[in-house]
Amino acid sequence: MSILVVEDQNDFARLIQLALSQVCPVSVANSVAIAKERLLTQYFDFVLIDIGLGDGSGFEIAEFIRKHDELARVRIIFVSAEGGAAARDRALELGADDFIEKPIRLNELVLKVRNKLHHDRIARLGARSSGDAGAESAEQERFNATTEPFSSLFHNARSECEDIRMVMLLNRGNPNFRLEDAASALATSKRSLHRRLKHCFGQSFSKVMSSCRLEHGYRLLEAGHSVGFSAKSSGFRSSTHFSTAFHRQFGYPPSSLQKRGEHFTQVKGKDAGSGRSDDGSAS
Repeated sequence: MSILVVEDQNDFARLIQLALSQVCPVSVANSVAIAKERLLTQYFDFVLIDIGLGDGSGFEIAEFIRKHDELARVRIIFVSAEGGAAARDRALELGADDFIEKPIRLNELVLKVRNKLHHDRIARLGARSSGDAGAESAEQERFNATTEPFSSLFHNARSECEDIRMVMLLNRGNPNFRLEDAASALATSKRSLHRRLKHCFGQSFSKVMSSCRLEHGYRLLEAGHSVGFSAKSSGFRSSTHFSTAFHRQFGYPPSSLQKRGEHFTQVKGKDAGSGRSDDGSAS
């Protein structure tokens, strides 16, 4: 699974990238030209497009996608400040799956993308033989059940906790990131931050940070990345430490999830006639 975000406001693009990297690897393009190049050279399941871009319109990208048969699988969501019936109707005419007006709620965006990806995966499984599909579906349910507590930890956070959530997501790849670092980034004291963490997530800093890192590592493995890459990108000092924490939390080694992720990637590559690129992995 992978997502392309097309947004020319760098700060906003980074915020969306951080939020959606909970779901799968995310790549960012800040122009129409770059977006078209990425779409033809890399594999994406979703593209989130801003309508107003510096070198053209987001509608141009949607038209480009619909004109290329090899991109027919790509689902489109418009995220734009240009609301109104005309813009929304044009987006739907071009085959958009959704149209979200700014300002957006990041949690809502993440949940919408996660749900659409989940439905796509079920559809792919349903297209296979009933025996294989049944086995894959049962396995999918087992894996989903283990990650639900981690998804809920952030997705159900109070709105006033968004700043904490973003700071932790931004620094999850740093193994040296500590409570005092988070407090400094939020311009507050360690004691105040500790109270806010308990209020927002019901857990201490170390437990929340561990959950954040493990979920990110899970998503990277699920996308087919190696154990070593997933460990490093998730802020673990070694693959051994990551594997131990992963097995303790989920009950199975990360290598089993990696193999499963590689399997889905190979299936997608055969269906699409193109390979997956590791570009855009967020950390």
